[in-house]
Amino acid sequence: MNHNGSIGGAGAERVEVRASAVREVHGEDVHAEASAVRQLAAEHARLTGSAAGLVRAGYARVESSNVGVLAAREVECTQTRALVVVSLRSRGDVRALFDMRGALAFGAGYFLARAALRWLRRTLA
Repeated sequence: MNHNGSIGGAGAERVEVRASAVREVHGEDVHAEASAVRQLAAEHARLTGSAAGLVRAGYARVESSNVGVLAAREVECTQTRALVVVSLRSRGDVRALFDMRGALAFGAGYFLARAALRWLRRTLA
């Protein structure tokens, strides 16, 4: 399935998206080029010059793109920025705000701080 333009969602064994805005795309082999994707799920994912909110894949190759959350067994990046990267193996040039350990530490700290504030409110009320 090839697509140019805007679409709500797409799913097939092989999906190619070029210069498009897609809410959700899933398939065995997904390639997004110069596109904006809110959620991508694939066994093999490739992003080139794109932006994505969430990428879940077995193998992800990301080139010159921005990603919110990148979760894959294996990640290969070139000139990529991400907020969170969760991967067993990663190679290449990726700037991540949090890696897997950092994301876990941040999450644990956040929930501990919430619990402490809740306890403090109850004891002072």
